[in-house]
Amino acid sequence: MKASPSRERLVLYVTSGCPRCARARALLAAAGLRWEEVAIDTDRAALRAFARVARGRRTVPQLARDGQLVGDLETLERLARSGRLARLCSRSDQRPTGC
Repeated sequence: MKASPSRERLVLYVTSGCPRCARARALLAAAGLRWEEVAIDTDRAALRAFARVARGRRTVPQLARDGQLVGDLETLERLARSGRLARLCSRSDQRPTGC
């Protein structure tokens, strides 16, 4: 799912055929979020961007918000269980368009 321009941007870093990435997609979709997906196994520039954001982490999926790492699948699952995943893009009571 592609994110439309907004004040906030979610980027999900994935690899092809990754079952954990599929679970992360399902969690984001269930939370009603929109995100940009970047496959790091097919694009060297994407891999470099991932390395900058992930700060040494080498596993996928990894979710970033506005260039800052949110976390991996376990983090997304924890946020979903607590109800905070759906509010991930909220800076106030209103969710920005495209997030």
